[in-house]
Amino acid sequence: MSFGQNLQFLRKRKNMTQEELAEALNVSRQSVSKWESDLSFPEMDKILQICEIFSCTMDTLVKGNAEADSAEDTSGYDKHMNGFSKSVSAGVFTIISGVSITAFLDGAGVSDGISGMLFMTFVLVSVLIFVVSGLNHDSFVKNNPTVKHFYSQDEINAFERKFPVMIAVGIGIISIGLIITIGIDELLTKGRETGFASAVEGSIFLFCVAVGASLMTYAGIQKDKYNIEKYNRENSPEEKKRAAQSPYQKWYGIIMLIATIVFLVTGIIWEVWDYNWLAFAVGGLLCGIVGIIDQSNKDE
Repeated sequence: MSFGQNLQFLRKRKNMTQEELAEALNVSRQSVSKWESDLSFPEMDKILQICEIFSCTMDTLVKGNAEADSAEDTSGYDKHMNGFSKSVSAGVFTIISGVSITAFLDGAGVSDGISGMLFMTFVLVSVLIFVVSGLNHDSFVKNNPTVKHFYSQDEINAFERKFPVMIAVGIGIISIGLIITIGIDELLTKGRETGFASAVEGSIFLFCVAVGASLMTYAGIQKDKYNIEKYNRENSPEEKKRAAQSPYQKWYGIIMLIATIVFLVTGIIWEVWDYNWLAFAVGGLLCGIVGIIDQSNKDE
């Protein structure tokens, strides 16, 4: 849009007449009319005044698209995606921190049965979080298969600058957990392995992983939030039909079901609660591999 078109849009959106804007800028109505017709251009001090009146940036006013930048989120997309990001991140944090607490209790001498029950409680809570957030997200997508572009370029650019910082902080937290575990091993145990010390080391590291992983999960979903083109494309009727025909979709549930069965059977029969939770880690890794294969097929 030209400067004149942007000015006219902003003025009408604020329900101002040309006379009212002219009075606010201390110019004639004819001057405003010429600006909106792109027959003349205001001086810099008037441009700054216009930006202040309409609460916009100079880039938007002079060479941007004021109408696109001023679009409203009528569907509640931003609020929904923020809640979805927090819910999924909370689920990730819950299940990993459950492993951390279980590892600590094992080292503290708590019975395998009690620690196993506690871990399953964390798993249940995280599954419920994923199920509820997933159903809410599916419901939102069903009611809003397409969303208007309402994020301004300034908002997108601001998050693009924030995103690598969030990822770096997540990686840093995990690295700090690793450094702490090494420090505990060297300074407190002098390299001599003890059951309780190993449990403390493992639980601290896993807790740091829980915090770092949940932060990176939140950052990733937030990054997707700003890609409205991708959201609209993925929820188009053609893409949904293609996804429904994908042979890979059913494998996610099958893999995690097998992981759960392995966890319960090995725990109950052989009482290997100390490390059989790795079945979920392996299951998650396999789901990630399946997801990559599925996405590569979609891109072809």
